[in-house]
Amino acid sequence: TASNNVARSDTYKYIDGELVEAGLLLEGSAENLVNSSEDFSTTNWSEDGATTVTINQAISPSGDASADLIDIGNTGTAMGPDRIIQAMTLSTTTTYTLSAFVKKVDAEVIGLRHFQSGSDAIADFSFDTEEFIDTSASVDSTTVENVGNGWYRISKTKKKNAGGASIRIGGQIGSTVTT
Repeated sequence: TASNNVARSDTYKYIDGELVEAGLLLEGSAENLVNSSEDFSTTNWSEDGATTVTINQAISPSGDASADLIDIGNTGTAMGPDRIIQAMTLSTTTTYTLSAFVKKVDAEVIGLRHFQSGSDAIADFSFDTEEFIDTSASVDSTTVENVGNGWYRISKTKKKNAGGASIRIGGQIGSTVTT
């Protein structure tokens, strides 16, 4: 965290899977609105269907043993309802980005969803093609960054336009992914 109008030169980014010093960081303000964004086993997250979360099962992109294993289960159909969910209250005039660091265990696809009645923003990432293969019309943009050692930082952006919402992370029925 940095104060307003203070130069930051202690930033790093991934280049060809290696973490390197990035130089001066120029960016707009941002805030993580997700509770327990690095621990999916807390009560801030709910497990739908047969989904289970096991904490600290792999080495994360930062190099510590803090990556959680999400077993999607097999009670749903297609890409749901087996997933993890967190309810959120968001502004109707703000653009939001949902991102996650993900690593394939046996899943072919993982989905990021911003659910809102009448405007479900869905973006499905394929580990095999290393790109988003399916996005709904309400998704403004998607990005994929290969951060090395099988990890990807995937994100989707959507402008919020009505009431309450939830974020959802899921995959194909019966698959497993590390986040």
